[in-house]
Amino acid sequence: MKNTHGETIREELTRRIRSGSSPLTCISTGETARLKILSGVSAVVFDVYGTMMISGVGDIGVDDGSIAPEDIADAFERSGITFTDPDRHNRRSAGRKILQSYNETVFNTCERAREAGNPHPEPEIRSVWGQVLSNMQEDGLLRCSDAVDTAARVSVEFEVRMNPVWPMPALAETLLILRERAFILGIISNSQFYTPLMIEALAGSSLNALGFSPDLLHWSYEEGMKKPGMIFYEGFLRKLESHQPKLKPEHVLYVGNDMLKDILPAHRLGMRTALFAGDARSLKWREDVPECREVKPDLVVTDLKQIPGCLEEHN
Repeated sequence: MKNTHGETIREELTRRIRSGSSPLTCISTGETARLKILSGVSAVVFDVYGTMMISGVGDIGVDDGSIAPEDIADAFERSGITFTDPDRHNRRSAGRKILQSYNETVFNTCERAREAGNPHPEPEIRSVWGQVLSNMQEDGLLRCSDAVDTAARVSVEFEVRMNPVWPMPALAETLLILRERAFILGIISNSQFYTPLMIEALAGSSLNALGFSPDLLHWSYEEGMKKPGMIFYEGFLRKLESHQPKLKPEHVLYVGNDMLKDILPAHRLGMRTALFAGDARSLKWREDVPECREVKPDLVVTDLKQIPGCLEEHN
């Protein structure tokens, strides 16, 4: 199915991501890199938000970040939604109603998942917005057609306003070097369906062309759970074993910006770790968490291009 511009929904969403994004620069953390040579590493696995990509919020999550009511009303209108309530000219009023319905839907979805035994649930954002749209249509507050595609459009329009992103400096260069040296590349990330679209739209290449192994892309929205849950990380290790049975956790270098969500669980499962300390928005030492104070990452990198120089050649 194509839209009035002759685009598939994927092409349309990619265009929306590009048009809603603009360059960001890193904010210095003042940290000093702590580098050394690591032997035995065969795979380098990355977090996305705050590590591969500069993130205005520093992370991603259905409950991360904030957005002005006027902006969320604009996101709805740009997604082809028509407001029908008496306050349709009051953008703040419309935005507040949308956000209230969104927050209630997220809360209820997460509570049901926790009651079912998932301590770190990750709702699928299209389902969340689909429920919000359904609720508001039933209340006579808006009209929209093609609810599935509309929910996807709203998801993207909401995200580009709430959490602006841009590729980290030297991302493409670093991935190219690692790929040329035959390192296996993967991703473990809190994410939504638009995360891979966002990377490809702003990096200008497909994930495959960037060197990532398709079966080592571990997205929280597909798993229904997220960091820092250990079960989420254990799921990646099962994929790793299926990808190459001889690869063990100690053969993996995991690069992330958050001691609690990235470094601690990866360390506990036996991976080598690199804390990315290149942007003050996303760097999280979590010194208020006792468990994080007891763990030291193998590397502290302030620039992604420092990573290849810390890795020995491998067979």
